[in-house]
Amino acid sequence: MNKESILRVAIVNSKVVGFFIFKILTERSANYLDTNSGKEILEVKTIGVDSLEQRKGIGSYIFSQVESIAKEFNVENCYCVAWQRKEKVAMHNIHLNAGFIMQRVIKNYWKSDSIEKEYNCPECGNPCLCSAVIYHKKC
Repeated sequence: MNKESILRVAIVNSKVVGFFIFKILTERSANYLDTNSGKEILEVKTIGVDSLEQRKGIGSYIFSQVESIAKEFNVENCYCVAWQRKEKVAMHNIHLNAGFIMQRVIKNYWKSDSIEKEYNCPECGNPCLCSAVIYHKKC
């Protein structure tokens, strides 16, 4: 997270059980879009659910809020950059059920970032050679 990140949380019985981090940015600044447009988009950065609360629909509920958040910020297009691990995206069905479509796959998406920031991918180390799946929804 940084100062541009926007956080929403899911609370059940006074306990935070999930969260949703997103950003409002321009199409131009989204490196997965090939455009110079200054039009704003909503980018879903991270969704997380407490391991004890998983498989109870909380992740789906949090994801279903994308459209209302986009309307709140007067944004028409929403994107998710999802990590493809071993040819699978963990939340693929949640994306589809929330009305997103798979737009494209970008191979080695995190390679230069992992080298520059010197982090190790849990799947392939450094550099990260994982692909990203870009999901899109018109809100």
